[in-house]
Amino acid sequence: VMHIATAAGLTGLVLIGLSACNKSSAPPAASSAVAASAAPATTPVAAIHRRDGLWQERMVLTGLASKPAVITMQVCLDKAVEEKSAMLGSQADRAGCATYRLDRQPNGDLTYLSVCDQGAKGTVTTTALIHGDLDKAYSSDSTRNIAGAADPKENGKETLTLEAPWLHACKPAA
Repeated sequence: VMHIATAAGLTGLVLIGLSACNKSSAPPAASSAVAASAAPATTPVAAIHRRDGLWQERMVLTGLASKPAVITMQVCLDKAVEEKSAMLGSQADRAGCATYRLDRQPNGDLTYLSVCDQGAKGTVTTTALIHGDLDKAYSSDSTRNIAGAADPKENGKETLTLEAPWLHACKPAA
C-alpha cells in the first residue's frame, strides 16, 4: 500500500533515481562515489531491502523539469511490496541493462551503477550513493543521464536527493 502525501500522480518518481537506466552513445564517466565501487575493497550486493513498516520519503528532483520538484510521500512496505517496488529496479527493469552494479563500500554505504538501453527513450545511466541504515533511516543521492532519446527534450541530466526515515509499523488493513 502506498500513500502519497503530496504531488499526486508522481508514484513512479520514487524509483527514478534508483532504478531507471539512461541512454548514451558512450558510457559516461562514473561519479567519484560510483568509481569507488570498482575498488577491490567493495563487496557486490545482490539486493537490498528496507525494514517492513511505514517510511516517509522526501525527494527533491532537479534537472529536465523547468524547476525542482519536491515530493513527500509515505510508503507502507512489507516483503511483498518491497519485492515489487525493487528499490533499485526490478529484474524486468534490468533486462536492457549492459551494466548493473550494486556494491557495499567499506564504510557501509551502497553505490549503484546501471547503464540501460531504453530504445527510443535513449540510454539511461544511473548512479547512486545510499547512506544510512535501511532499518531506521537512509538517504540517497542519485543522478540519471539520458542521451540518444528520439525526442531531444528527453535528453539530459536529472538528480534525485532522497531522505527516508522509518516511522512505525504499518496499521492493519481495515
